[in-house]
Amino acid sequence: MIPQIAYALENKPRTPVIWLHGLECTCCTESFIRSAHPLAKDAILSLISLDYDDTIMAAAGQQAEQALADVMREYKGNY
Repeated sequence: MIPQIAYALENKPRTPVIWLHGLECTCCTESFIRSAHPLAKDAILSLISLDYDDTIMAAAGQQAEQALADVMREYKGNY
């Protein structure tokens, strides 16, 4: 199974992720950032494509809303 996982990580596109916060206080994002296995930077740069997370993204307001709409349109059904 490990060779198949390695192959997928090397050859398949990274999974687009839209991280929506409901009625929580951003602790989930903080826990993710502080994780050690894998490190957040490794997960974001190698495993997933974190396309939207309003806590750690640079965009805000209309730019953030547009980024969310763009990801939802481009990856419809695949995020």
